[in-house]
Amino acid sequence: MPARRKEVLIQTKVSDRDPDVWWSMLETSLKRLNVDYVDTLLIHQLGRDNDLAKLERKGGVLEQLYKAREQKLARWIGFSSHTDGPTAAKFIRRHDIDAVQMAINVATDGPYDFGHEERALPAAVEKGIGIIAMKVMGQDNIANKYDEFDAATCLRYSLSLPVTTATVGMPKPEHLEWNLESVREFKPFAPERMTEIKGKARGKIETSFLDFMRGHDDVA
Repeated sequence: MPARRKEVLIQTKVSDRDPDVWWSMLETSLKRLNVDYVDTLLIHQLGRDNDLAKLERKGGVLEQLYKAREQKLARWIGFSSHTDGPTAAKFIRRHDIDAVQMAINVATDGPYDFGHEERALPAAVEKGIGIIAMKVMGQDNIANKYDEFDAATCLRYSLSLPVTTATVGMPKPEHLEWNLESVREFKPFAPERMTEIKGKARGKIETSFLDFMRGHDDVA
């Protein structure tokens, strides 16, 4: 990695809520990657308001996040959020961060209403920070499992929102080729088409996706 460091952007997420353990995990990541800094450093998997309160405590993890940026161990800092858009919006509005990664796909609104599209996304746009869409394929629970929601439609939907970029899981080499083709030809959906897609999602996508997301522990 040191020989090609300027060619890539590196993002990592640290999950622990103990500030000393959190810092140790960051140092371990830097050592394993064999780099002096990462481009984006996120507090992983913000929960509900009680989790936000824990992060905001004096001497807590949020202070460690700022310290990492001050010491130039990270260029940009922020957090990731899977299931609670209102809490994510509070974090965005209260704190000096550069980026947020949030679950946004055809089913994270409406009946599944995690609130990211309705609450957290507008807050991030208003603040002018980087917005990274994730779970755009529904973690293999949506894309290509329904006629209306092939992978290209799922990716195009998320990219039609005011996001900066999208993280897309690609377990097979051909997925990379398909996704590259989609973004090379990308044109955002019209607003009425976005509404239509969300309406179809409300009637089609199983509630098991909601259960999956709420119980999902995305730590690796």
